[in-house]
Amino acid sequence: MENEDIQWYNYVNQVHHRKVLLVYLATLHKKNKNDRSKPRWHVKPFLKERRVHGHWHCLTSELQLTNSELYQNFLRMSASTFEELVCLVGPKIMRFPTRPDILSVGEVLTATLRYLASGESMMSIMYSFRIGKATVSKLIFQCCEVLWDTLNTNVCNVCRILSKLTLEYN
Repeated sequence: MENEDIQWYNYVNQVHHRKVLLVYLATLHKKNKNDRSKPRWHVKPFLKERRVHGHWHCLTSELQLTNSELYQNFLRMSASTFEELVCLVGPKIMRFPTRPDILSVGEVLTATLRYLASGESMMSIMYSFRIGKATVSKLIFQCCEVLWDTLNTNVCNVCRILSKLTLEYN
């Protein structure tokens, strides 16, 4: 009988140790999971420097004021054409301010035009304009749709007129 009591005691003791180990592992897992889910920052610190170091606020503004030839090389259009495009497309891509660091229409359009003109990657646009990766891809997609919807009829009309003129000339 005494042997059976010792075996029973050992069995209960092992079960207790297993339960304690499972509870410990569960709390350890939960602690590690909570540590990973907390973001280190809401906005990456280098993105907060957009107004100081971003292309739109530094390079584009300076080129527009001082060197129109380099500005045209950068965006593949003159400053006056860019302003006309901002007037055409601006109301459709304007972002309503919910935060003080809202992107301007010119900034969105410049990033899109630079992406289209240069063939740079979206990551390169992200770093040079200091806009988040997801924001850049979403804005470029939206801006391209608006550009197409706005300019499609104008460009197609010009193509039709040119084709009619060439047919009449021949």
